[in-house]
Amino acid sequence: MSTRSNIILWDPDSKKYKSVYCHSDGYLSYNGRILCEYYDTYEKVAELIDLGDLSYLAETPDQTRSYHRWRGEDKNIRVSNNLSGHFTEEYGYLFKDGAWTYTDHGRSWEPLTKEVCEKD
Repeated sequence: MSTRSNIILWDPDSKKYKSVYCHSDGYLSYNGRILCEYYDTYEKVAELIDLGDLSYLAETPDQTRSYHRWRGEDKNIRVSNNLSGHFTEEYGYLFKDGAWTYTDHGRSWEPLTKEVCEKD
């Protein structure tokens, strides 16, 4: 059974949210930790989002398995003015204003830190 997540980026230029689905390992100690440690700039997160929906997340976009590269599927990047519709899975991760926040099963958005990822 997979722990699914959504990875969301606030684009300050377009004033829109962009998100992709990630099928595997969405919990804090895996996807949360990888996002905190390896995707710490807008440019890195934008490159990740540009891959489209993901089978699993890795330390670099080249190592990350996207359905578009792997199986030739559409990228399915969701874009909108608000967060409605971007968070539909067990975990949501939002990169906005240079920092990560997360939500666990629809609870309130909290700061995503290394300490939070180590507790999961």
